[in-house]
Amino acid sequence: MSSSACRRLFTLSPYFSPSSTRLYATRASRNADAHHTSGAVPVNVGKNAPSPTAHKKAHTDLSHGQSTSPKNTVLGTSAHQGKPALPSAGAVEKTATPTPTELNAEDQLKQLDQITMMERMAGHLDIWGQRVETLDVEIPYSVHPKHMSSNGGIRGTIAQALKNFENGVKNSVSIYRLAMENSIPGLDLPWPNRRQRWFLWPYQALRVSSTDPSKWIAPFRETIALETYKAYNTALASGDTKSLKRLTTDSFQDRALKLLRSRPSGQKFTWKHHSTLSPPTVLSIRVMEGHLGTEGPRVGNRLMAHVLVRFDTEQSITRYDAQGRTVGKPSAPQRVTEYLVFEKRMWYNDPWAIREQLFEGVGKGPLAV
Repeated sequence: MSSSACRRLFTLSPYFSPSSTRLYATRASRNADAHHTSGAVPVNVGKNAPSPTAHKKAHTDLSHGQSTSPKNTVLGTSAHQGKPALPSAGAVEKTATPTPTELNAEDQLKQLDQITMMERMAGHLDIWGQRVETLDVEIPYSVHPKHMSSNGGIRGTIAQALKNFENGVKNSVSIYRLAMENSIPGLDLPWPNRRQRWFLWPYQALRVSSTDPSKWIAPFRETIALETYKAYNTALASGDTKSLKRLTTDSFQDRALKLLRSRPSGQKFTWKHHSTLSPPTVLSIRVMEGHLGTEGPRVGNRLMAHVLVRFDTEQSITRYDAQGRTVGKPSAPQRVTEYLVFEKRMWYNDPWAIREQLFEGVGKGPLAV
């Protein structure tokens, strides 16, 4: 079974998006048709066993997308046989897949059991590598009184202050979890003693957005994030598809590759980084367990991290024709401010990759950093 087929089969809540159950329905329809064609009648032992006529009617209803069970769902059970009721392909396709928020705890546990079973059956396939939604990283805005109008008045300012506070708490908790797993990028932390764990580490965890080179997040900001940002822009300008696939992921990668395919043939571009006007700043970080297998990963740990970074640089792009001549005037350095979300699944040896770009809200004031 291919990796893409695994992704279509199962769903992980709350961050993994719902997927189709078409394969189940196809198998159900084929089994029903084969049974009906052969004329075989299952044998049940007991006084409540249905008659051959009832079996024939049940299979006829199944082949027409109908169910004789009280609930026509994949997880439902037959009222007569006590076995899973398998709907037809048409019946499943017409049923809307519930969103993660609509799934109750029992449904989520059933889905997790299915994924765990698939993990054991797949063997070498990593079903925890499917696409996920971006975690709730966000851009914090200033709540200074002089920016009250941009926040929508007093109520809007209070609401923004609460959002900033919540973002700060989540930042601290997330980086502390990374520290406990010794997974802070570019940093090797020894196991803390009691004083470090209860005093020094919480202080560091409160300084996620700091640009101080002595803070935990400094190696990621100054080296990993900035170098990945430069390498991505260079690869995008030069048309280096291999590097783009390594440096990007998810919908951001799809957009970058689509942009390359839409370029006029015969033209080349070069990208140049002139200066960094302000240090890259981590605005928001979220961590969750992305690997929920019964057995831990062979490398790294179970965590997945999304980090929102602000870049403020001067850069330029030069375009050339097929003969290598400059098209138009060389562009002067332009100030560019971008907000990019980086992703790392700690059970992979892959580098940090860009997964999404965020934008400032219209009419919003300066950032709260």
